[in-house]
Amino acid sequence: MTSLVTKDSWLISQGQDGDGIPEVIGGFTVPNPLHIFTDISNYERCGVFPMVYSCNGPVVVEKCIQRRLSTLAQGLDLVSHDLNVIVYAGVDGMIGHLNLFIAGVLHRDPSVGNLLIDPNPGVRTDEQIFNNNCLRLDKFEFLKTIGHLKRCYGYLIDSDLAIRWKDQREAARHRSGTLPFMSHRLLESWDSRPLHTAIDDLESFVWIVLWSALKTIKSPTFRELDWLTRISDDDIQVVAAFKMTIMILISKPRTELSPELKPFHPLFKRWFSIALDAQDKLDELIASATIKAVPTIDLDTLLCDKAKSVHFIQEVEELCFGYYQQYLKGGTEFLQGRGMYGDLEKA
Repeated sequence: MTSLVTKDSWLISQGQDGDGIPEVIGGFTVPNPLHIFTDISNYERCGVFPMVYSCNGPVVVEKCIQRRLSTLAQGLDLVSHDLNVIVYAGVDGMIGHLNLFIAGVLHRDPSVGNLLIDPNPGVRTDEQIFNNNCLRLDKFEFLKTIGHLKRCYGYLIDSDLAIRWKDQREAARHRSGTLPFMSHRLLESWDSRPLHTAIDDLESFVWIVLWSALKTIKSPTFRELDWLTRISDDDIQVVAAFKMTIMILISKPRTELSPELKPFHPLFKRWFSIALDAQDKLDELIASATIKAVPTIDLDTLLCDKAKSVHFIQEVEELCFGYYQQYLKGGTEFLQGRGMYGDLEKA
């Protein structure tokens, strides 16, 4: 029996009006946009996340438009699947994110709820493989050569917070994401409105895979249970500080892990090493374009000046492409070593 899934989204009106879900068979904009509520004068601040709402200024609400979609695609949660499949789905999510990025779209909210597993992945045809935007760039040809694109376990959904990142520079300064999966960089610089880039979203996929693995393993160590609790904390400073602790701890060669998670230590060590390097390089690039400019300018001024921002945007794009390549090579080489492409070699 065919299942029909209906999904309501609240898309940022100045962002990317897309769905991010395969096999969409119908969609329409609901004629009741939420921005009619943005001019409310009498309001109370939410007390759940005091750090988020600690400022004394007026509440800023992004204008959203409700979108309703019907789809035939029906995915499963990552949790409770084989850890190899969770990693495979994480790599698939990165590839889907890359395909969007090449098209000029930044997702801005990779999370465990927005990355689903196809219960019947099957084997892709040559035409399906060819349609991947990433194959237009030579640096991602290895994805086809290694065989990863012949099967897709995971797919990325929910483009509610997506933007056309090259055009909507102001929107790109708005923090977005799901706290346990946001990059350390975005959390650490929460009050300074950091520029949200693909580098931040790529790190989010690593946290998705780690969180899902921690939730899945049957006999976690005390340390692993503590990781899961602290990553899921409501306090932004706690999550930011602890994420850096995990990234440094996993980079050590003798991290104590459960027998189920230990075989995946090399992958997390490689991915978190990439994440730390990417944070540094992005911060250096932003500093070079602003602090070292003559005369010195701030990031908002740079992004709002089209003439000055063109070169900077190109540099950010190239930096992101380089880290897409590093993350994907790390993931696919690990999966190849785990024998995940063996049955696809003759397909």
